[in-house]
Amino acid sequence: MADQWGATKLDADRLGDAPLVDQALNRANRFSDDTNSQTTVEMKDELAAMRAELDHVLQSVQLLSEGATRLVRATPGLLEEQLASFIHLKPLAALTGAAALSYAITRRLLR
Repeated sequence: MADQWGATKLDADRLGDAPLVDQALNRANRFSDDTNSQTTVEMKDELAAMRAELDHVLQSVQLLSEGATRLVRATPGLLEEQLASFIHLKPLAALTGAAALSYAITRRLLR
């Protein structure tokens, strides 16, 4: 009597375990090739769509990283410009801030 894959009890006794695995895989592959050709085409299309989406995501990440790099490079210059304009607009406040910052740093270092 054969099972669903066509293997019989005599095949199992005569060949041992490993050849049964090979036989089952071969039969499954043949069964898969015969009945799932449309599914294979659908899977290939889905994989192609996933690859395209992944390429799009990678391109977006690259653009984001380039923008972040430009921002990081520009930040020191922007901070310097803002500090200079603050000092020109409010020199007394800038002097008070510098004195307070110096005092705090000195206290921290002398502990």
